Amino acid sequence: MRDSKSGVLAFLLTMIVATAITWVIGLLDIQFKSEATLAFDKGFPGELSDWVPAGDPDNITLSADSIRIDRNTGERSYAMRTFELPPKEQLLNRKLRVRGKILTISRATPIEKERIAAYMIWFLDKDQEALKYLTVQPLTGDFPEYRAERIVSIPDNARFFVTTLINRDSDGAFELIDANVTLVSGTLLYTLISTAMFALWITLLIMAIWWLIRRGNFGLGLSISALLVLTLVGVLLPESATTQYVLPAYQKLAAALSLERSEPLNIIYKAGHFLFFFAVALLLMLNRRTLNLSATLILVFMLVFAVATEGLQLHLFNRSTRLLDLGIDLAGAVMAWLLVMVLQVLFSHKKTTATTPHTG
Repeated sequence: MRDSKSGVLAFLLTMIVATAITWVIGLLDIQFKSEATLAFDKGFPGELSDWVPAGDPDNITLSADSIRIDRNTGERSYAMRTFELPPKEQLLNRKLRVRGKILTISRATPIEKERIAAYMIWFLDKDQEALKYLTVQPLTGDFPEYRAERIVSIPDNARFFVTTLINRDSDGAFELIDANVTLVSGTLLYTLISTAMFALWITLLIMAIWWLIRRGNFGLGLSISALLVLTLVGVLLPESATTQYVLPAYQKLAAALSLERSEPLNIIYKAGHFLFFFAVALLLMLNRRTLNLSATLILVFMLVFAVATEGLQLHLFNRSTRLLDLGIDLAGAVMAWLLVMVLQVLFSHKKTTATTPHTG
């Protein structure tokens, strides 16, 4: 990347184009081809006797063409149906595409974001013990209709999966009127395009780090490189490591500090989003004169990078793209900018006071 201002702007434009490409590829339905329908291939909801209600039965209504769940009492309510997965050798490099159409009958009031209704998929082992819980679509009632879809990796030791409509601590009512679970595999076209896309982003990051080292100093480039590596490790961290190390550590910390422990990973990931963008923006802001970058341009770079990272998560099956995360990213960058501005004002005031001669 050239040292001139035009070079910086050209690099920014390249990032914007790469971000647009990343989102377009992620949103196009070219990633997967259907292998087989595993659930509701004979119509939805199928035999009503196959559904298992739990909680308060008065909250669950099963009909010939829908599953409805209310929250009329204090008990949680579930409507579940279990399906067997194909043999393990048929699941290699394949995933599940879970879809559903849900209507809002009555909106939850008030909405507690971490304790809401949801359409979920659960994975079970050979003894039908739960291995993994995944939310396909949270249901707050903000929309009259939800078209849920999520593609999920199948755990190695999973032998069954469960589709579940659950009302946790929400007082809303929702009706699942369609559902489908399909075994899918990646396409060659997407493999080629996504490989080129990730290669482009790696090249852009290497160029940015090299430019920072040349224009700033080795320590600045090394610091931001370390933050990027730590973030990458966090994104790609195997679930086994999360279960064995991250969760127990968080639970001990939560117990010591009397923190809410219902959504530990959610809290960890959100904190990671904020801290990464705060730290990177802070380093750039503190070195903006050396880098010859304005605070506004740094914030624009951080905005584009935040949008890009959320777009890249469209291509990672253990991550989800959320506007909330984008807001947290930007909040971290803006907080760093505010901190630097405040420190600059305080330093300027202190310097002025020290150099002003006293009269009298």
